[in-house]
Formats: sequence, C-alpha cells, structure tokens
Amino acid sequence: MALRYTDRLKFGPYGPDETFMKELQQHFSDAEIAEIGYIVMAYGGAHNFLSSIGERVLDDAGNDMTEAGGFPLVFDTLKGVSSVQPPEEAAVAGPLPQS
Repeated sequence: MALRYTDRLKFGPYGPDETFMKELQQHFSDAEIAEIGYIVMAYGGAHNFLSSIGERVLDDAGNDMTEAGGFPLVFDTLKGVSSVQPPEEAAVAGPLPQS
C-alpha cells in the first residue's frame, strides 16, 4: 500500500484521489501518511534538483550509477546502502518513466 501511495505521489499528475486516501487510512495513521509523503517528496525533490545540475549518482562503492540504468535507486535507510532496482521489481505498473 505504501508503494502504491509513493507511485501516486511521484508519478501521478494530481496525486492520490479521495478514494485511495480512504483506503490508505485503513493501513496507516494520518501522521504515518504525512511522514511517508514527506520522505518520498524530499528524496524525489533532491533527485530532481541534483539531476538538473548534472550531479553524478554513486553507489556505496563509488561506482557511477547515472548511466548504468541506475534509476530507480533503492535506499535502504536501515542498512545505509543504495542499489539499483531492477525494472521487474519496480513499484510502478508498466515501463518506468523516461527522463
């Protein structure tokens, strides 16, 4: 459910609709929904900004992930590592958006 919410925040032009929000509230408190939204948009905004100025994306070993199909990146905050998510595991339905 959280991944569906993330998709709507990041890729939906109008965000989640009222019906979806009611369903989401069956799984998360309002505070949790706000926190998920904040984190998604903070990372997404940072990604958009850094991409716009040509910032390179490095993995934890220092390898450049920018041109290696390195998006979407998966950030494991508990382990403090990032990795490339294969398209078949992506949360979005269908092909990934092209930049």
